[in-house]
Amino acid sequence: MKYADLSTWLENDAAHHCVIEERGDKKNLVKIPYDDDFDFLYYQRVCNGNNLSRTQAFYYCGIYNKLDGRLYDLQSVLKGNLPDIDSRKTVFSLRDDFEASVRSFITNIVDDNVDNLRSPFFEDESYQQKLDHFKEYYAESTVRQKFLDGETSEDVKFQCDYDCDRFEEAQMIRYLKYPSAAVEEAATEYWQTHQDDMLLELYMNDHIKDCLEKLEAQEDTRFHRQREISKAVNESGAKSVNVTIQRDGKDFTFKYPAFNLGCNAYMDYHSWDMPAKDRENFRNMFEEGSRFYPQEITAITYRGKQIYEAEPWGVGETPVEDEGSTMKM
Repeated sequence: MKYADLSTWLENDAAHHCVIEERGDKKNLVKIPYDDDFDFLYYQRVCNGNNLSRTQAFYYCGIYNKLDGRLYDLQSVLKGNLPDIDSRKTVFSLRDDFEASVRSFITNIVDDNVDNLRSPFFEDESYQQKLDHFKEYYAESTVRQKFLDGETSEDVKFQCDYDCDRFEEAQMIRYLKYPSAAVEEAATEYWQTHQDDMLLELYMNDHIKDCLEKLEAQEDTRFHRQREISKAVNESGAKSVNVTIQRDGKDFTFKYPAFNLGCNAYMDYHSWDMPAKDRENFRNMFEEGSRFYPQEITAITYRGKQIYEAEPWGVGETPVEDEGSTMKM
Protein backbone atom coordinates (compact mmCIF):
# COMPACT_ATOMS: atom_id res chain seq x y z
CA MET A 1 0.00 0.00 0.00
CA LYS A 2 1.14 3.54 -0.77
CA TYR A 3 0.54 6.66 1.31
CA ALA A 4 -2.03 7.77 -1.27
CA ASP A 5 -4.14 4.71 -0.41
CA LEU A 6 -4.29 5.41 3.33
CA SER A 7 -7.56 7.36 3.12
CA THR A 8 -9.40 4.22 2.01
CA TRP A 9 -7.82 2.20 4.82
CA LEU A 10 -8.73 4.81 7.42
CA GLU A 11 -12.38 4.76 6.34
CA ASN A 12 -12.58 0.96 6.59
CA ASP A 13 -13.54 0.11 10.19
CA ALA A 14 -12.83 -3.58 9.58
CA ALA A 15 -9.18 -2.98 8.59
CA HIS A 16 -6.98 -2.38 11.63
CA HIS A 17 -3.60 -3.02 10.04
CA CYS A 18 -1.75 -2.16 6.85
CA VAL A 19 1.80 -2.04 5.50
CA ILE A 20 3.09 1.06 3.73
CA GLU A 21 5.90 0.42 1.26
CA GLU A 22 7.62 3.27 -0.55
CA ARG A 23 11.21 3.63 -1.77
CA GLY A 24 12.25 0.35 -0.13
CA ASP A 25 11.02 1.43 3.29
CA LYS A 26 8.24 -0.59 4.92
CA LYS A 27 6.12 0.60 7.83
CA ASN A 28 3.50 -1.34 9.71
CA LEU A 29 0.50 0.90 10.58
CA VAL A 30 -2.03 -0.05 13.24
CA LYS A 31 -5.37 1.60 13.87
CA ILE A 32 -6.69 1.21 17.43
CA PRO A 33 -10.20 2.46 18.27
CA TYR A 34 -10.37 5.00 21.08
CA ASP A 35 -14.16 4.93 20.86
CA ASP A 36 -16.73 4.62 18.08
CA ASP A 37 -15.66 7.92 16.51
CA PHE A 38 -11.88 8.12 16.93
CA ASP A 39 -8.94 5.88 16.06
CA PHE A 40 -5.40 6.31 17.39
CA LEU A 41 -2.70 5.50 14.84
CA TYR A 42 0.65 3.83 15.52
CA TYR A 43 3.47 2.80 13.25
CA GLN A 44 6.38 0.41 13.33
CA ARG A 45 9.32 0.48 10.93
CA VAL A 46 9.78 -3.15 9.89
CA CYS A 47 12.13 -2.91 6.94
CA ASN A 48 14.69 -0.56 5.51
CA GLY A 49 15.82 -1.81 2.12
CA ASN A 50 16.36 -5.58 2.30
CA ASN A 51 16.84 -5.73 6.06
CA LEU A 52 13.97 -6.75 8.32
CA SER A 53 14.06 -5.65 11.95
CA ARG A 54 13.25 -7.76 14.99
CA THR A 55 13.38 -5.00 17.59
CA GLN A 56 11.41 -1.99 16.31
CA ALA A 57 8.70 -0.68 18.67
CA PHE A 58 5.37 0.93 17.81
CA TYR A 59 5.14 4.72 17.97
CA TYR A 60 2.12 7.01 18.11
CA CYS A 61 1.63 8.97 14.88
CA GLY A 62 -1.82 10.63 14.94
CA ILE A 63 -5.57 10.56 15.50
CA TYR A 64 -8.27 9.86 12.92
CA ASN A 65 -11.60 11.59 13.48
CA LYS A 66 -14.35 9.63 11.76
CA LEU A 67 -16.86 12.42 12.34
CA ASP A 68 -15.14 14.85 9.99
CA GLY A 69 -12.77 12.47 8.18
CA ARG A 70 -9.72 14.45 9.26
CA LEU A 71 -6.39 13.55 10.83
CA TYR A 72 -5.15 15.36 13.92
CA ASP A 73 -1.83 15.67 15.72
CA LEU A 74 0.10 14.02 12.90
CA GLN A 75 3.67 13.05 13.69
CA SER A 76 6.61 13.18 11.29
CA VAL A 77 6.04 9.75 9.71
CA LEU A 78 2.65 10.81 8.29
CA LYS A 79 2.99 14.58 8.20
CA GLY A 80 2.90 15.89 4.64
CA ASN A 81 1.80 12.58 3.14
CA LEU A 82 -1.98 13.11 3.47
CA PRO A 83 -2.55 16.81 2.72
CA ASP A 84 -6.21 16.39 1.75
CA ILE A 85 -7.30 15.10 5.15
CA ASP A 86 -4.63 16.61 7.41
CA SER A 87 -6.35 19.09 9.75
CA ARG A 88 -2.92 20.60 10.53
CA LYS A 89 -4.02 20.72 14.16
CA THR A 90 -1.63 19.39 16.80
CA VAL A 91 -2.47 18.64 20.40
CA PHE A 92 -0.77 21.93 21.27
CA SER A 93 -2.76 24.04 18.81
CA LEU A 94 -5.96 22.30 19.90
CA ARG A 95 -5.16 23.14 23.52
CA ASP A 96 -4.50 26.77 22.55
CA ASP A 97 -7.83 26.94 20.71
CA PHE A 98 -9.61 25.34 23.66
CA GLU A 99 -8.06 27.73 26.20
CA ALA A 100 -8.87 30.77 24.07
CA SER A 101 -12.49 29.65 23.72
CA VAL A 102 -12.83 29.03 27.46
CA ARG A 103 -11.32 32.43 28.28
CA SER A 104 -13.71 34.14 25.88
CA PHE A 105 -16.67 32.27 27.37
CA ILE A 106 -15.67 33.22 30.94
CA THR A 107 -15.14 36.85 29.96
CA ASN A 108 -18.67 36.95 28.57
CA ILE A 109 -20.00 35.42 31.82
CA VAL A 110 -18.17 38.06 33.87
CA ASP A 111 -19.41 40.89 31.65
CA ASP A 112 -22.99 39.64 32.02
CA ASN A 113 -22.75 39.01 35.77
CA VAL A 114 -20.33 41.66 36.99
CA ASP A 115 -22.80 43.10 39.52
CA ASN A 116 -23.54 39.66 40.96
CA LEU A 117 -19.85 38.88 41.19
CA ARG A 118 -18.83 42.01 43.06
CA SER A 119 -18.75 41.68 46.81
CA PRO A 120 -17.26 43.90 49.54
CA PHE A 121 -15.41 40.86 50.89
CA PHE A 122 -13.37 37.99 49.53
CA GLU A 123 -14.23 34.46 50.63
CA ASP A 124 -10.51 33.89 51.19
CA GLU A 125 -9.02 36.68 53.34
CA SER A 126 -5.63 36.27 51.65
CA TYR A 127 -7.06 37.90 48.53
CA GLN A 128 -7.52 41.20 50.36
CA GLN A 129 -3.83 41.02 51.20
CA LYS A 130 -3.07 40.38 47.52
CA LEU A 131 -5.09 43.45 46.55
CA ASP A 132 -3.36 45.63 49.16
CA HIS A 133 0.02 44.29 48.03
CA PHE A 134 -0.77 45.14 44.41
CA LYS A 135 -1.79 48.68 45.28
CA GLU A 136 1.32 49.22 47.37
CA TYR A 137 3.99 47.67 45.15
CA TYR A 138 2.74 47.09 41.60
CA ALA A 139 -0.02 49.55 40.77
CA GLU A 140 2.32 52.46 40.09
CA SER A 141 4.39 50.66 37.47
CA THR A 142 1.27 49.10 35.91
CA VAL A 143 -0.52 52.43 35.62
CA ARG A 144 2.61 54.18 34.36
CA GLN A 145 3.15 51.65 31.58
CA LYS A 146 -0.49 51.71 30.49
CA PHE A 147 -0.50 55.52 30.52
CA LEU A 148 2.73 55.73 28.52
CA ASP A 149 1.39 53.18 26.03
CA GLY A 150 -1.56 55.47 25.40
CA GLU A 151 -4.19 53.40 27.19
CA THR A 152 -7.13 55.02 28.97
CA SER A 153 -9.50 53.73 31.63
CA GLU A 154 -11.78 52.55 28.81
CA ASP A 155 -9.07 50.13 27.66
CA VAL A 156 -8.82 48.35 31.02
CA LYS A 157 -10.86 45.17 30.63
CA PHE A 158 -11.25 41.91 32.50
CA GLN A 159 -8.92 39.29 31.06
CA CYS A 160 -9.44 35.70 32.13
CA ASP A 161 -6.24 33.81 32.94
CA TYR A 162 -7.73 30.33 32.54
CA ASP A 163 -5.04 27.77 31.84
CA CYS A 164 -5.71 24.15 30.92
CA ASP A 165 -3.06 22.54 33.07
CA ARG A 166 -3.25 19.11 31.46
CA PHE A 167 -4.97 18.71 28.10
CA GLU A 168 -5.15 14.93 28.16
CA GLU A 169 -6.66 12.54 25.63
CA ALA A 170 -10.16 12.43 27.13
CA GLN A 171 -10.49 16.21 27.20
CA MET A 172 -9.02 16.60 23.71
CA ILE A 173 -11.38 14.00 22.25
CA ARG A 174 -14.37 15.60 23.98
CA TYR A 175 -13.36 18.99 22.57
CA LEU A 176 -13.11 17.53 19.05
CA LYS A 177 -16.44 15.74 19.48
CA TYR A 178 -18.49 18.38 21.30
CA PRO A 179 -16.52 21.67 21.15
CA SER A 180 -19.24 23.95 22.52
CA ALA A 181 -20.17 21.62 25.38
CA ALA A 182 -16.52 21.02 26.35
CA VAL A 183 -15.83 24.76 26.46
CA GLU A 184 -18.96 25.54 28.47
CA GLU A 185 -18.20 22.78 30.99
CA ALA A 186 -14.66 24.06 31.59
CA ALA A 187 -15.83 27.67 31.81
CA THR A 188 -18.61 26.84 34.26
CA GLU A 189 -16.24 24.91 36.50
CA TYR A 190 -13.76 27.82 36.46
CA TRP A 191 -16.54 30.30 37.26
CA GLN A 192 -17.64 28.25 40.24
CA THR A 193 -14.17 27.69 41.68
CA HIS A 194 -12.36 30.98 40.95
CA GLN A 195 -14.74 33.66 42.19
CA ASP A 196 -12.06 35.32 44.35
CA ASP A 197 -9.56 35.36 41.46
CA MET A 198 -12.03 37.12 39.20
CA LEU A 199 -13.13 39.49 41.95
CA LEU A 200 -9.48 40.36 42.64
CA GLU A 201 -8.90 41.29 39.01
CA LEU A 202 -12.05 43.43 38.94
CA TYR A 203 -10.91 45.36 42.02
CA MET A 204 -7.41 45.73 40.61
CA ASN A 205 -8.89 47.03 37.36
CA ASP A 206 -11.05 49.50 39.28
CA HIS A 207 -7.93 50.82 40.98
CA ILE A 208 -6.01 51.06 37.71
CA LYS A 209 -8.89 52.90 36.02
CA ASP A 210 -9.17 55.36 38.90
CA CYS A 211 -5.43 56.05 38.85
CA LEU A 212 -5.36 56.48 35.07
CA GLU A 213 -8.19 59.01 35.20
CA LYS A 214 -6.54 60.98 38.02
CA LEU A 215 -3.19 60.96 36.27
CA GLU A 216 -4.67 62.08 32.95
CA ALA A 217 -6.44 64.93 34.72
CA GLN A 218 -3.13 66.39 35.95
CA GLU A 219 -2.39 67.39 32.35
CA ASP A 220 1.37 68.04 32.59
CA THR A 221 3.40 65.55 34.59
CA ARG A 222 6.69 63.87 33.73
CA PHE A 223 4.54 60.96 32.49
CA HIS A 224 2.63 63.19 30.09
CA ARG A 225 5.92 64.49 28.74
CA GLN A 226 7.43 61.03 28.43
CA ARG A 227 4.36 59.85 26.53
CA GLU A 228 4.56 62.81 24.16
CA ILE A 229 8.29 62.26 23.64
CA SER A 230 7.77 58.58 22.90
CA LYS A 231 4.94 59.27 20.46
CA ALA A 232 6.90 61.96 18.60
CA VAL A 233 10.04 59.86 18.29
CA ASN A 234 8.25 56.66 17.24
CA GLU A 235 6.21 58.47 14.60
CA SER A 236 9.36 60.07 13.14
CA GLY A 237 10.91 56.74 12.18
CA ALA A 238 14.29 58.03 13.35
CA LYS A 239 17.17 55.85 14.54
CA SER A 240 18.88 58.72 16.33
CA VAL A 241 17.82 62.27 17.17
CA ASN A 242 19.26 65.47 18.61
CA VAL A 243 18.01 66.20 22.11
CA THR A 244 18.15 69.49 24.00
CA ILE A 245 17.71 69.52 27.77
CA GLN A 246 17.66 72.38 30.25
CA ARG A 247 18.99 71.98 33.77
CA ASP A 248 19.94 74.70 36.25
CA GLY A 249 19.26 77.26 33.56
CA LYS A 250 21.81 75.70 31.19
CA ASP A 251 20.96 74.19 27.79
CA PHE A 252 22.78 71.17 26.41
CA THR A 253 22.23 69.48 23.03
CA PHE A 254 23.45 66.00 22.17
CA LYS A 255 22.83 63.04 19.89
CA TYR A 256 20.76 60.16 21.34
CA PRO A 257 19.29 56.81 20.16
CA ALA A 258 15.62 57.16 19.23
CA PHE A 259 14.79 53.70 20.59
CA ASN A 260 15.72 54.73 24.16
CA LEU A 261 13.31 57.65 23.99
CA GLY A 262 10.51 55.67 22.38
CA CYS A 263 10.41 52.44 24.36
CA ASN A 264 8.99 53.80 27.66
CA ALA A 265 10.96 51.22 29.63
CA TYR A 266 12.26 53.55 32.32
CA MET A 267 11.41 56.82 34.03
CA ASP A 268 14.71 58.43 33.01
CA TYR A 269 17.43 58.21 30.36
CA HIS A 270 21.12 57.40 30.79
CA SER A 271 24.03 59.42 29.45
CA TRP A 272 25.90 56.20 28.71
CA ASP A 273 23.97 55.94 25.42
CA MET A 274 25.30 59.30 24.21
CA PRO A 275 28.32 59.49 21.90
CA ALA A 276 31.53 59.54 23.96
CA LYS A 277 32.21 63.27 23.43
CA ASP A 278 28.62 64.26 24.31
CA ARG A 279 28.73 62.01 27.38
CA GLU A 280 31.93 63.63 28.59
CA ASN A 281 30.54 67.15 28.07
CA PHE A 282 27.26 66.20 29.79
CA ARG A 283 29.05 64.94 32.89
CA ASN A 284 31.33 67.93 33.00
CA MET A 285 28.41 70.33 32.74
CA PHE A 286 26.08 68.53 35.15
CA GLU A 287 27.99 67.06 38.06
CA GLU A 288 24.91 65.79 39.89
CA GLY A 289 24.53 62.55 37.96
CA SER A 290 24.65 60.61 34.72
CA ARG A 291 20.93 60.64 33.93
CA PHE A 292 18.45 63.09 32.45
CA TYR A 293 14.65 63.15 32.69
CA PRO A 294 11.61 63.69 30.44
CA GLN A 295 10.72 66.98 32.11
CA GLU A 296 14.20 68.36 31.28
CA ILE A 297 13.85 67.79 27.53
CA THR A 298 12.87 71.00 25.78
CA ALA A 299 13.43 70.02 22.15
CA ILE A 300 14.04 67.01 19.90
CA THR A 301 15.02 67.36 16.25
CA TYR A 302 15.40 64.85 13.44
CA ARG A 303 17.06 65.75 10.14
CA GLY A 304 16.80 69.42 11.02
CA LYS A 305 13.08 69.23 11.76
CA GLN A 306 11.76 69.77 15.27
CA ILE A 307 9.55 66.85 16.28
CA TYR A 308 9.08 67.74 19.97
CA GLU A 309 9.09 70.98 21.92
CA ALA A 310 8.25 71.77 25.54
CA GLU A 311 8.64 74.58 28.01
CA PRO A 312 11.50 74.10 30.50
CA TRP A 313 10.38 72.63 33.78
CA GLY A 314 12.17 73.75 36.93
CA VAL A 315 13.21 71.19 39.52
CA GLY A 316 10.83 72.65 42.07
CA GLU A 317 7.94 72.32 39.64
CA THR A 318 8.13 68.53 39.31
CA PRO A 319 5.09 67.11 41.19
CA VAL A 320 6.76 63.79 42.00
CA GLU A 321 4.85 63.24 45.21
CA ASP A 322 1.49 63.98 43.58
CA GLU A 323 2.13 61.51 40.75
CA GLY A 324 3.16 58.75 43.13
CA SER A 325 0.18 59.27 45.41
CA THR A 326 -2.15 59.23 42.43
CA MET A 327 -1.17 55.63 41.76
CA LYS A 328 -1.39 54.43 45.36
CA MET A 329 -4.84 55.67 46.34
